[in-house]
Amino acid sequence: MANSADRVFHTLELAQQIVFELELKEFFRALLITKGLWESRVPNHVWEEQLMRLGYPLHTIRQTRHSLESCYMSISKAADAISHGVSPGSNLMRLEDELGGNHTYEYHYDGDMATPLIIQSSQPDKVSDKCNIFAIDVEDLRLLFTDVENFPRDVVFNGTVILGVDCSLDDRDSLPVVLYSLDDWSLIIKLTSPRLSNDENISWLRDCQLYSNFLVISYVMFNKTDNTTQTWFDVWDVQGTKRGEIIIPEQGFADDPFQSNDGSHYMTILGDLWFENLPRTVQTWDLDRMELTYECTISQEYMVENHCFHTTNGIVYICDDSAEISEYWAVDGRPISRKVAEMEFNSDYSRKFSDGSRIVWEKWLTLYAKEGDVVQRFKVKQVLGQYYLEAGILFDRFIFCISWREKSKHATLMVYSKTGEKLTWTRLDVRGYFLRWFIDIAGRLVLIWDTSPCMEIVDFRGLL
Repeated sequence: MANSADRVFHTLELAQQIVFELELKEFFRALLITKGLWESRVPNHVWEEQLMRLGYPLHTIRQTRHSLESCYMSISKAADAISHGVSPGSNLMRLEDELGGNHTYEYHYDGDMATPLIIQSSQPDKVSDKCNIFAIDVEDLRLLFTDVENFPRDVVFNGTVILGVDCSLDDRDSLPVVLYSLDDWSLIIKLTSPRLSNDENISWLRDCQLYSNFLVISYVMFNKTDNTTQTWFDVWDVQGTKRGEIIIPEQGFADDPFQSNDGSHYMTILGDLWFENLPRTVQTWDLDRMELTYECTISQEYMVENHCFHTTNGIVYICDDSAEISEYWAVDGRPISRKVAEMEFNSDYSRKFSDGSRIVWEKWLTLYAKEGDVVQRFKVKQVLGQYYLEAGILFDRFIFCISWREKSKHATLMVYSKTGEKLTWTRLDVRGYFLRWFIDIAGRLVLIWDTSPCMEIVDFRGLL
């Protein structure tokens, strides 16, 4: 331990874990933690569980080569520094310096608390279809796979597998969907498109989505002869087993479709609102059982008033063009208040704490209680073409936001407590137009700008 404050923080966290195990009647696990604490030796699973409670996915925790104890202690020091108002430090990591020049780099993201994949390819003027795949592991750029041939396009990544389209074939109209394991880059499944027809009177659209352990491929068929539309959803698991299919007699799509609750996984399908002569419907399916759990058709009255369906974060809304909500319900059947429904409506710009409270920054950065009441509205906002704003949650304890003006050279990073108290801040350089970020396993904020060849790593301990 670096100092007594670290020791106290660490001991309190372990004491909470001991109580948690005792409440579950896991006496032997509680005993091991107690014994390890007494001997200053803590079992590795305790560090895993502590990191998961902070929001890190298990695959991220198990993929690092660094000691979980050192990662957790780095996070605890960062949390302590933020609480005491220490100004964050930062440094730059240039991919060209680390991996060499004369390459192109692209990122594939998984989530706020998971490291992205970095794909290193030859410059466009070089004749090569091979690439190298790296992951950021604290201070290291770790090589996962080398000389990978025919890396898929339109990639979706969930930490353990990669889903994409194999573009190595000459037939561009029937490119297969492929799923690779990130354990050894083995091909799990390669799906051709048996539903696609060569009939010139039939046109089609295909889309692929990856959610938890499910792979969903949708096909929308337009028959020009009889002017009909039909949509198929083929559902597979990530082991390569087909779970079932869903067919609807209209053009359908899954917009922010997935929701999990108590181990069940739901997908919601919306009928396309552009087909005015057809009723607008919504269906929710339980993917584990492949059962239709709810179906609703919008009323003629609502159609006349130009209402439509909107779904986000496991809630389906019927609303008008101005986003005025008329009706709503949770896809898993749980009761939900109107305040919570209104709070969740703009969840594209939101993050949630484990206790249910939430930050939303669709316009102003706002902190909500879990019941949907406004706790605080901060004096930072985003306005298209004028003000830009990114926000997130640190360690399930703090709120951070990065704001900058159009054409400004500098951005401001602010950190607040869960109650809205300003704790610390620093100034950053604006290095592009769009910003992506993640929290690494050591508790540092990594910023990736769209036009920058480097990553900026913000260390909340104040260390450079």
